[in-house]
Amino acid sequence: MTSIREQYLTATQTSHLATDPNHVCDADRLLAAAYATAGDPRKTLALDVYRLRATSDMRGARGIAERMAHEVIQRSRPQHRSRASSGRPSRQPPTISRIEAVDLCIAVLKWWHMQVCPACEGRCHPTIPGTPHLDTTRECSSCHGTGVRPLKKHVKAKHLDLALWLVDALDGLTAIVFSDMLKRMPRFSD
Repeated sequence: MTSIREQYLTATQTSHLATDPNHVCDADRLLAAAYATAGDPRKTLALDVYRLRATSDMRGARGIAERMAHEVIQRSRPQHRSRASSGRPSRQPPTISRIEAVDLCIAVLKWWHMQVCPACEGRCHPTIPGTPHLDTTRECSSCHGTGVRPLKKHVKAKHLDLALWLVDALDGLTAIVFSDMLKRMPRFSD
């Protein structure tokens, strides 16, 4: 059985949106996504990022990065413990500019697009020179045996914490959206 994530991706690519009262169809999946994200632009953003990551289609990445940048800028603002005269916590300016935030978001999207370590091709170990075999006694020096390109090689060191937070936040939001979609799907079988 395919996961709700795969079903959603299939539904976003279809041109057949007829409904069937006896079976779950692509229209039901898209409606469930709409209901799951209604009223929360962050959840809509999470679905857009998921679709970009899953399809490896980078068209629209700039627009997604522009929307992601707002979250990054908000996250970069340190809050003072002291209270202003209005009784609200006062805020310092963000530690990242809008341009830097967009660039950071594009770097994260590119990293997601091509996560496989190019040095070991995602196999976690280097090949033995002159052979097609892996040297399992050593881990890849580029990815340290994870098979994934380290994010820290693609973002500025001063913005690494923001990039890691962004990855975690979008992964968490995506999980919440798909969980909510599953709850909203009709209960009869395909």
